Amino acid sequence: MDLTAAVGPGAPLTGFTDVPPGHRFASEIDWLTRLGLLDRRGDRTFAPLTTVDRSQLARALYRYAGADDGVPAPVGMVAADVSAGHPYAAEIAWVVRHRLLLVHADGTFRPARPARRQELVLALHRAIGGPAPSGPAPFHDVQRWHPSVDAIAWAAEVGVTRGMPDGTFRPSRPVTRQALAVLLRRFDELA
Repeated sequence: MDLTAAVGPGAPLTGFTDVPPGHRFASEIDWLTRLGLLDRRGDRTFAPLTTVDRSQLARALYRYAGADDGVPAPVGMVAADVSAGHPYAAEIAWVVRHRLLLVHADGTFRPARPARRQELVLALHRAIGGPAPSGPAPFHDVQRWHPSVDAIAWAAEVGVTRGMPDGTFRPSRPVTRQALAVLLRRFDELA
């Protein structure tokens, strides 16, 4: 499965009242927006610190991959809490089918639950076949026993994530819209 996308040069998007040209992640937000990976908000803001839920992450990964694998849209339930009528049913079915995001043990996907940083990194790691990192995760809040330790160590090793200024990764922290832009852009640059 190819999760790489190429975007040609283009003028930066204007009109986000909360993302001025000097914003730390303006370039990444511009890239994410030009690709259409997140739905645009109607109020001329990007809302960089707004949390991304699991259904939005599924849609972003689906769109990033250009996912049209020829599999028909789901007819029944995708998960116990996602029917075929869910607005993101096709995207959720696709990420579940490709094991990028998983259904929970109780059969639910929990589409409205905030996506976690470890879920995003794990999805990217799975998308390229789960290569083994050459060393441990460099973050003091990611122990060897952590269920996503290999994905987090890989992401740090290849530069997809740099962690927080205090030396943590904060795996359970929700993914924000700007974090999604940054990590996906860095992942894209690996290709």
